[in-house]
Amino acid sequence: MVGSRTTRICEQPGRSGALGHGKVIAMEGQPSRLAQAGNWYLQAVDALSAGGWANGTLCEGWSASNVVAHVATGDQLIRGLIWDATGKGRRGQDLPVDFADRHRRFEVVSTWEPSKLKEMAHAESEQTIAAVAEAVKDTPEAMVTMPIGRVPMPVLRGMRLNEYIIHGHDLTPAIGRSIPTPDWFFDRAVGDALTRMVRLHSRSPHKGKSASFHLHRTDGEGEWVLRAEGGDAVVEAGHAKADVAMRGTAEGLYWVLMGRGKPDEHGVEVHGDPALAAAFKECRVGPDFGNRRRNAALPGVEVRHQRSALAHHNTALVTGQAAGAAIPLAPDGHRFVADLQRLPDPDGCDPIAIIVTGALLQRAAAFVHRLTG
Repeated sequence: MVGSRTTRICEQPGRSGALGHGKVIAMEGQPSRLAQAGNWYLQAVDALSAGGWANGTLCEGWSASNVVAHVATGDQLIRGLIWDATGKGRRGQDLPVDFADRHRRFEVVSTWEPSKLKEMAHAESEQTIAAVAEAVKDTPEAMVTMPIGRVPMPVLRGMRLNEYIIHGHDLTPAIGRSIPTPDWFFDRAVGDALTRMVRLHSRSPHKGKSASFHLHRTDGEGEWVLRAEGGDAVVEAGHAKADVAMRGTAEGLYWVLMGRGKPDEHGVEVHGDPALAAAFKECRVGPDFGNRRRNAALPGVEVRHQRSALAHHNTALVTGQAAGAAIPLAPDGHRFVADLQRLPDPDGCDPIAIIVTGALLQRAAAFVHRLTG
């Protein structure tokens, strides 16, 4: 798939049509790139067969239904946040109030029949793309709080665009065939991904360590150096010596950055410290959820049950009960527990969620742990 960018989807936005095989080209009146990305994603959803919804995806532990539910409830959340930020009100729609509420809805929607979930995917995407376009046009300075911090509408638009492309790509194993991404995407994607890594480095388990990575695009212009030192991270354009060097196409580099496979799976050459190169993805914690582990090995900890307390504790909930007990790093469930605390379980399954100090949990489903002994 890497390097194969001559055949692309190009249908106009809408619900109809199988996966197309033309090129996305510039033309007068062409839909926005966000609309193109949303349309491409929906075509991937439509390409799922009746039995494909239960199939695995590039998101470890997640079926196609899980991925589509994640995007659809994310569309709902983003639309509500946009309308809140721009003073539009919720327009009578029942939308998530925060990331924890979104996760609860995700767990319900994931169990829906494929036809109902597909209908939701189309409706939510189309409404959210329209809401983003309206906000960017009318109130571009309005700010929305996301996992990477407060962002203006143009940045939010880029984040939603990335979400559609990443998760459309994640569906390909369930679909059973490769679906090349739009030609224009990777020209902007690598630099954007590196910028996001810088913003998220403060939440990385490797914060405070020193490392540098040189990325060299081989199918066009683009060289970057990502440096982390003393808890800060910066990205610089251009060539410079680094601890690790990676060379590959923009597409290959991007999927490695997003955790969708190892460098050799995407034709990316790696030079330098092999251990540091292997830890590259862990230098940030992002909103994507590639290469996740069901449960990190935690000494003296046992899994009690799934789908419970930890996933529902956002910052506001936790700090109201025990400051610093559980700090969410991303809406999809990464949590870093900074203290030992008793936390009430919103699901009413177990009133205790006690976590080992300093443990980083990365999950496919939410896990609740407690100390043994």
